[in-house]
Amino acid sequence: MFTLPHNTIAYLYKEAIDMRLGMFRLQGVIAQQLSQPMTKGCFFLFINKPHTLLKAVWFDGTGLCLFCKRLE
Repeated sequence: MFTLPHNTIAYLYKEAIDMRLGMFRLQGVIAQQLSQPMTKGCFFLFINKPHTLLKAVWFDGTGLCLFCKRLE
């Protein structure tokens, strides 16, 4: 188990996203459509159209982390 730092900023992407996208394609969505740089401590959340999957991209300072959660 891991914990996020207390100063973590979370961004939620409002549009439904294709869950076949990997972390590098999601990083492109963040850079182009959200106009946000991948800085340490930022957390980006994406959800699919039926709201059954959630993906999170987090830059921890050493690299990208991709998390996926099935919502039931």
